[in-house]
Amino acid sequence: MVQNKRIDKILNRKITSQALGLKNIINNKKGEEERIKQIITYVRKQFEEYPPKVKAFKNQSKYDDDEKLRILGKIAALAARLEVLTGAIFYKGTAKANTWETKGSNKGDDDFLKYYQTEKHGVKNQGSEWCAMFVASVLSEVLGFAPVDKDGNRRAKSGYGWLTWNVTSLHDSVTYYAKNSKYDTRHSKKITNEQFLTLRKDITNETNQEKKYKKVKKFFDNHFIPQPGDLLAVGTKKNDSLGSATKGKAGFKHSTMIEKYIDDPVNKRIYIATVEGNANQRAGGRLIDLTKCTNSSSNNLSFVTQISRVSLLNYGVGTNINDGTKDAELKTNSSKMWAEKDLIDPLKQMANILQDHTQNKGYIKKGDHSTSISQLVENDATGSIN
Repeated sequence: MVQNKRIDKILNRKITSQALGLKNIINNKKGEEERIKQIITYVRKQFEEYPPKVKAFKNQSKYDDDEKLRILGKIAALAARLEVLTGAIFYKGTAKANTWETKGSNKGDDDFLKYYQTEKHGVKNQGSEWCAMFVASVLSEVLGFAPVDKDGNRRAKSGYGWLTWNVTSLHDSVTYYAKNSKYDTRHSKKITNEQFLTLRKDITNETNQEKKYKKVKKFFDNHFIPQPGDLLAVGTKKNDSLGSATKGKAGFKHSTMIEKYIDDPVNKRIYIATVEGNANQRAGGRLIDLTKCTNSSSNNLSFVTQISRVSLLNYGVGTNINDGTKDAELKTNSSKMWAEKDLIDPLKQMANILQDHTQNKGYIKKGDHSTSISQLVENDATGSIN
């Protein structure tokens, strides 16, 4: 009853058809397992409406490019939030026992790991680390993301999902991983590992919390303030080093998306809340304190490697990262001039309804609709990037 009242309060503000459809599924009298499957299918079906709208939106003149990327970032972060919430329902919780993988194998159910690995990226046999694939899949399903050439075109050929399997190629450049590729993940803004190293040293050498807070604020004022949907590459490292390398650059160990940038002037702290896959064998999030820096941490500044913002060129491109032959199916939806409200409200209302339902089931912690995923899941991503 309490859940229904909260849902009704949301819907009375002007219900979207997408939210109404989700509410009807949650309230139907069918069996629980069937309802769970219907929720997952329905939410992903609503995602399919977005790439054609994004293709039109990025060429409309109502917003400048920075505003467009801000709005598209919010869309991506909401979609990632919905992925985690649907997973919490499917796996009946977010505690240590509710893993998405089978015994740490990077293999799992068709609805989630196989969806990210095989359906979106063309992996024939599951088992690949899937942190970058989770982030790229979210960008693909709602923003029509895919690597492109300098003119914004992609290869009309299947078998290109490998371009975003690797953390470095997704967050920094495909050409670092495959030097001869002209199809790249292009970024409009980037704060590099070398630039963050300067901040890490400053924070390590400062003992006053207020001064740490001001240093972090000044750092982002001099670069750019992170926003929802930005990509955050991370890796445990000493606070005075760039970190060790895997297949790519130093420090590029794990792929995440920023859900929220949290400025807490009262306590003189600044946080980044992530949403991510392949952490503690599930999708979830972590809260990173940027005013703290200690060696080999996975929840403070020493963990941060690079923040980047994908270019408009990479959005509204295709329907499948792996298969460029499907791009011809991506028609432009120019049925209206898309305003921020048109694009955000359906996803936000669905996320709020699904959060209430998931909380009512006891699968996540209690919180309001502004609470980050990292603060809602029972077992956050801190401590593991596998």
